[in-house]
Amino acid sequence: MARSEIGAGGFPDQQRSERIGDQAVNIAQSAVRILRHPRVKPYVDLPRMSEVAEEMMRDSLNALVRRDVELAQKVLAMDDRWIISRPDLS
Repeated sequence: MARSEIGAGGFPDQQRSERIGDQAVNIAQSAVRILRHPRVKPYVDLPRMSEVAEEMMRDSLNALVRRDVELAQKVLAMDDRWIISRPDLS
């Protein structure tokens, strides 16, 4: 993230923060839509995907606040590993 994209207090500008909230709403709406129907097969990957997403979000915010480039690179690698291990998601 470019230095100009970081607002007061070292946090991303409000627009980026709102986008994170918008994505959370989209996920919740999708969950409601999916859970209205009976499962065709078990949601095998969803719990693990949830854990990975939560860890990535926490680590990316910590990397920003701490200005920790190594931690930010770890988050990027986590995303790449998940996509590589699940070609159907790319």
